[in-house]
Amino acid sequence: MSLARGSDLVHQRAVNLAKAANVKPVWDDTQKAYYAMWENHGVFEHLWIEDARSFMAKLDLVKKYKLRGYSVWVLGTEDPEIWTALKKDAKQP
Repeated sequence: MSLARGSDLVHQRAVNLAKAANVKPVWDDTQKAYYAMWENHGVFEHLWIEDARSFMAKLDLVKKYKLRGYSVWVLGTEDPEIWTALKKDAKQP
């Protein structure tokens, strides 16, 4: 039996991991997030990256389906561009 485990990362750490592995994250339009995969000593690493684009895509779903909102795991570790995107979105009619 194989054991899979994961952990939460600060956004910049996730970006740095992908760069260090020399992989370019790709957009998953179903999950509305970037992901990257690579092999590390026979183990496949799988990384999901939530950034401003993914955050806003999820916010669009909230608006589309008139949901009360959605939650995020931890504030303070996110892509700082999320705040710029939210401010821009708030100014739109």
